[in-house]
Amino acid sequence: MEEQFEGSRERSKQRHCLVVALSDEQYAAAEAWRSANGIEDPSEALGELVRLGLLSEIARIYRHV
Repeated sequence: MEEQFEGSRERSKQRHCLVVALSDEQYAAAEAWRSANGIEDPSEALGELVRLGLLSEIARIYRHV
């Protein structure tokens, strides 16, 4: 599988399944992001959004330290 995101690290082979409840607005935003980034699998898109959000939070925290 070709890497679609610049700077992404090799994904772990182990996957965990979570059930996530999204509002209509959150779902529409996630689907728009998925489509704009050419990702076919919604689970892959949500996983990448979580990864990006975590990296953003880590960066924000370290700017204040």
